[in-house]
Amino acid sequence: MAVFDDLCETYLLRAGWADAENALAVRLSVTEGCTNAIKQGAQGATGAEATLTFLWDESPPHAGLSVEITDPGPGLQLGGALPPYPDAMCHRQFPLGRVMDQQVVAVVESPWSVRVTAAEHEPDGGDGRVERFADLARLGRGGYGMLMMALCWDRVTYSTSPGGGTVLRMKGLKKGLPG
Repeated sequence: MAVFDDLCETYLLRAGWADAENALAVRLSVTEGCTNAIKQGAQGATGAEATLTFLWDESPPHAGLSVEITDPGPGLQLGGALPPYPDAMCHRQFPLGRVMDQQVVAVVESPWSVRVTAAEHEPDGGDGRVERFADLARLGRGGYGMLMMALCWDRVTYSTSPGGGTVLRMKGLKKGLPG
């Protein structure tokens, strides 16, 4: 954990996000993302690797600090499916949970890409059907990390390549923790 704290502090100072609330948001995001990459993406296998990269992005609309976490895993499972997602799933929204009156959903952008976002309304996959949210109590110990990421970053995506491997990208850190 000390290594994450040191890395986060270095990039937070460069990005001008050095106040305590934002430092905590980055630390939690990076820790959750790396934990997920190791436990689920690399499936805890001996010798499996997850890579953490901090980027400084100058291009709008998400200029500033970006974080990428890469693992060898098959991608995010939604609706019982792993990437590549069937065409029927594209542009549909899948519930991940609800926190602080915000609903957090995964939007399938393509057969290989998912965007995680917080919304203030019930998700509708564009076909009139509304997916129901998981009760956070049923999630147990898991599930909270993606909720926090979606509330703290402007853009959170999971991309999977046809050859395998998943990249979590977090861009556009929001000022201040939600709530």
